[in-house]
Amino acid sequence: MDGSAAGTAAGHNRLNGRFTAGNTEYRARQQRLAERVRQLTLDYDPSPSQLALLPIIARHLDDALRGRSAERRVRAGNAANRLLRLIPRRKPQEEPLSPTDFEREMWAGLKGDKSEL
Repeated sequence: MDGSAAGTAAGHNRLNGRFTAGNTEYRARQQRLAERVRQLTLDYDPSPSQLALLPIIARHLDDALRGRSAERRVRAGNAANRLLRLIPRRKPQEEPLSPTDFEREMWAGLKGDKSEL
């Protein structure tokens, strides 16, 4: 079945199924994929060669969320998982000391009290 669950896809000509003038679905998909690639870049630490895989993984993840059939969603999700296993996750950065922790350490150092460190 081509189109949404209601029977026709928004922004498509009913006669030939092509995009109508002014359709924004193509642009919306491109923006979704660009945002997904940006998020993957932040979450993972890809090498330069693995960086080329991120747009492909983004397409698979988008298909896993928006695929029409359950089979297509599962296949896309599995493909994305297989490719993501190849890329190491970015290590969480240590959070800097909050102002209160910093002040507490400063006062402890000034007092000469080493029990709070």
